Amino acid sequence: MFMPCPYPITFLGGKEMSLFLTYFRLAFKDRYAYKFDFYISIIASIMVLFVQVNVWQALYRSSSLNTNTVNVGQMITYVFISSVLFNLTRSEAAGKIGRKVEDGSIVADFIRPVNFKNYVFAEDLGSNVFQVLFITLPAVLIGILCYGVEIPISMDMCILFLGSVLLGVLISFYIKYIIALFVFWLETSWYIPFFVGAVFELFSGSTIPLWFYPGWLQNISMVLPFRLTFFEPISIYLGNRTWGDAWGIIAVQFVWLIVLYVFERLVWWRAKQKVVVHGG
Repeated sequence: MFMPCPYPITFLGGKEMSLFLTYFRLAFKDRYAYKFDFYISIIASIMVLFVQVNVWQALYRSSSLNTNTVNVGQMITYVFISSVLFNLTRSEAAGKIGRKVEDGSIVADFIRPVNFKNYVFAEDLGSNVFQVLFITLPAVLIGILCYGVEIPISMDMCILFLGSVLLGVLISFYIKYIIALFVFWLETSWYIPFFVGAVFELFSGSTIPLWFYPGWLQNISMVLPFRLTFFEPISIYLGNRTWGDAWGIIAVQFVWLIVLYVFERLVWWRAKQKVVVHGG
């Protein structure tokens, strides 16, 4: 029996792939249309990165941190990689779905010849890739020139890191997409991004690595999937995980992807049964 692939992209043939790439390309180009916003975003990204690095340097100099796990150089590298991953995993799914539910256009998406999940993922990915390539990476490169960066301990660990990042991006999308689907019941989406952002900020290690958490909060974070999007991939890069541990993390990421895929299918099926729109 054929088991559907648990990845966001469900390939239905050449036409489906062509539509996915079209949405990706349009979202990518749309980001460059607002050039003033583009240049301001680059400046803001550089400023945020430098503030984060200087805060961590000050904390390490004050000896107020437990530095047995990572040194200041590794922590700066953590900041750089986390910045890239943060922008690579952004999602506008809640806002898009919320607007479609409110104006009634969601009905048209049920009959379009493209998988709705693929459409949302393609737009998010196109926008995020642009953000990373032209806004985040220039800021990170400037940061590397100023502060340096830690190099992976081996090519094998670097490959495992990249594989873990890919799975982490997919896990992040699934979580945010599933939460966005609850707009069908809530009928509004304005507070969902705040909720999602707070949860990821707390449990993923995107800003503060889980090493510095109290024991009880670390234990909670370890049983949730959020750490698999930021903390664990970066830990692999920094060499804080053995080769066996890295493979174990990737295996856990695969398991979570399957769980999230099944749950997303269930939520999507229930959402289609409960379409209440205000626009018609």
